[in-house]
Amino acid sequence: MDTIISAYTPEHFALIEELAWRIVPEFYAPLLEPGTPEYFVKSGLTAAALAAQVERGDKHFIILVEDRAVGCFSLEPEGTMVVLSHFYVLREYRGRGLGQLAMTFIDREVTVMGARRIELLVLRVNSAAVGLYRKNGYAVAAEVLTRLGNGAVLEDYLMRKEVDY
Repeated sequence: MDTIISAYTPEHFALIEELAWRIVPEFYAPLLEPGTPEYFVKSGLTAAALAAQVERGDKHFIILVEDRAVGCFSLEPEGTMVVLSHFYVLREYRGRGLGQLAMTFIDREVTVMGARRIELLVLRVNSAAVGLYRKNGYAVAAEVLTRLGNGAVLEDYLMRKEVDY
């Protein structure tokens, strides 16, 4: 059975870091400058970084298929808005409806959090993710250049969804 669990223990954070090392370099290597995928993991997806994010109020989640961790995502509350980030699924599990499962879960979770809007950044060339977000009510709010600490520049969409109660 496919499910989503809250990640809040050091073991959960280590599992997310392990997933990130498997997913992020493989997915982003053909799209980004050399070293940038590894920078993503080191700057925000290590067990220590995830624990620090929870201390400031972020919520992390693990996507499970038959009790196997196959993906993850994070929700960062910012007042009446929530930022969706770190949304990754192992390649062999993409296209199986897990993105839609996560979108439905996120809508419920954000409603419980009392947010009025969800925002995210997604690479413009990531057409599968952009399509999933559009299908779930997100619209492109802006085209942005995201400058990373390693000097790389990402061509992102800022996508936004208003939450209906």
